[in-house]
Amino acid sequence: MFETKRYTLLIILDERRGVLFAMKKRGWGKGRWNGYGGKIHKNEPVEEALKREVLEEAGVEPVSPQKMGEILFTLEPEHKKAEVHIFRASGILGEPRETEEMRPEWFSADAIPYDQMWEGDALWLPMLLAGKKFQGTISYHNDRLVSHELQEAS
Repeated sequence: MFETKRYTLLIILDERRGVLFAMKKRGWGKGRWNGYGGKIHKNEPVEEALKREVLEEAGVEPVSPQKMGEILFTLEPEHKKAEVHIFRASGILGEPRETEEMRPEWFSADAIPYDQMWEGDALWLPMLLAGKKFQGTISYHNDRLVSHELQEAS
C-alpha cells in the first residue's frame, strides 16, 4: 500500500543571476540539483511550509511565491507517493547560504543541469520557467522515470 506525503518545492528566479538550484548533500535525492522545499507538517498551510523549509535550507525568504503546479510522484519499489506543490518566486530576501543538506548555485536559464537532476524535472521545469501552470503524475522505479502524465492547468 502506498503512503502519500505532502511536500513543497520552490524554484527561485532572479533577472540578473538566473535560476537558483541546490545540490542535495544528504538523504533522498543526494547528488542531484533541485529546488528548495520539503515536507508539509500536519495541519500546516502549504505556503507556510514552503517559507519554513526555504528558510531552513537556504536562510532566505521567498518574495511573493506563486503556486505553479502540483505533481503526484510515485516511487517504486519504496511504495511511496509524494504530492508536491511547486512554486516559483521572482526574488528572495537575503543571500542563499550552504547548509548541511543543500549547497546553492545560480544557473542561467540556458545552462540548467538537467543531466544532474531528476529525469522528470525536464518535463515540468520548462513549463514553470515559461510561466505556465501545470498538474500531473510522474512515476519512478529505482530512481528512473517510467511514466508521466503532465498537462497545463488553468
